[in-house]
Amino acid sequence: MSTTTAKQPTSHAGPSTIVASTRLTLQQSQRLDEIAALWGCTRAEVFAKFLDASRTKEDLLAEIEQATFQRHAELPQARRYKLVVPWKGMIGINHYDYPRGTVLSRDLHGAELLQRLHEPHAALEPLPD
Repeated sequence: MSTTTAKQPTSHAGPSTIVASTRLTLQQSQRLDEIAALWGCTRAEVFAKFLDASRTKEDLLAEIEQATFQRHAELPQARRYKLVVPWKGMIGINHYDYPRGTVLSRDLHGAELLQRLHEPHAALEPLPD
């Protein structure tokens, strides 16, 4: 009589991986391929490199967020906004100096100030409630 045993999964030396997918525009897909060719790696390795770099280089995330910020023609209705880039300037007789990442709220700062910041092109990103 013969017995069969279940084959144990093979363990890999590296960290375990998962499959993640994303939807890209044609231009984004072409750029992804350009970067992969430049670095001599696969598309998946390009994403992994960006993610690994973001873990050790915090300012990389800020640069990407700034470079991809889409300014709204009208200030979107929200209770709170985050400044994507630093903003320094005068509104009326008051001088403001806000670092990147500052959260401004309608309750604390007022709708008028937020609108006035938006008008000279402050990068305000609405935050979910």
